[in-house]
Amino acid sequence: MTYLLFFITNASVFSVGGMGEDMSVFRMPFYGLQNQAQLQFVISPEFNFIAKNGDFRNCYWTNPFMLNMQIPLSDRLLLSVGNTERFDQSSDIYMARDQLTMHLLADGGIEEFRAQVNANLPIAEFFGAGSYLFGTAREIWEYDVGDYISVDSFNYEYYGTVFSAGFRYRFAALAYEGLGRVTMSLTSGDTSFDLPQRLTVGLIPVLGEYKFKILFEHSFWNGYKSPNRFQLGFARGGYQIAYSFNPWYYNGITEHGLSVGRVLPLKNIGFIGLDLQTTYRSRGGLMELKVIPQLKLTLEEIFSRRRK
Repeated sequence: MTYLLFFITNASVFSVGGMGEDMSVFRMPFYGLQNQAQLQFVISPEFNFIAKNGDFRNCYWTNPFMLNMQIPLSDRLLLSVGNTERFDQSSDIYMARDQLTMHLLADGGIEEFRAQVNANLPIAEFFGAGSYLFGTAREIWEYDVGDYISVDSFNYEYYGTVFSAGFRYRFAALAYEGLGRVTMSLTSGDTSFDLPQRLTVGLIPVLGEYKFKILFEHSFWNGYKSPNRFQLGFARGGYQIAYSFNPWYYNGITEHGLSVGRVLPLKNIGFIGLDLQTTYRSRGGLMELKVIPQLKLTLEEIFSRRRK
């Protein structure tokens, strides 16, 4: 008799395969006319709850941290630099079939250091950006057949680059990302592969105190799916809400997301953003709910006082 038991103990099974979970979707890097320096700290703990065929299995959490800085170069030029997570490859999976049991423990991924220049000209706002990609990942595979146990470990090192550019005219925006290439280093040698090209079209109209956001995104990636994604958002008086549909580039995974947020001013400091993001993803009978309470602290007025 053949049976299959699939049990997730610590991290998302959806991060297994391909490059892992793509964390860079739905970016719209336009800032408008801004003449104040900013320093932003972002804390985004992630809580994941996993179930198969309706049965709760386990949960796990991680705590990514991001730092971003914006520096005005002139009245119409703005330089921004910062780090973010590009691909998440963490997973912890146990599987049993007949007399074979297998345990896969993986952690790490690819980080991104991004430098960007925005030019706010009378006709439109333009941006150009370049990113250096780097990171490490580790996999430990343990096989157990009867009294025999085998353990294999693999260590990966990643480095690469990717570039993007775009413009915004009034409430319409267009961004393109391409020329991305990553090299994966193993003890047996290096392997290089291209990252997907990505086209993003956005409509961000402002009607009085109401601000709307409509984003459409298409990725072009040889060897994987080229999904179409979209996001709908609405903001008013410091409150904001958004829905996103994000089919993944492999394994037939569909993902729906909902986020709500509130921006509060901090006297003589800047402002603070409080966001709650929830994501539901599924494939077959496997389901996962990810909850991210995000805190954004933006400092800006302290830099103005120092210049005075």
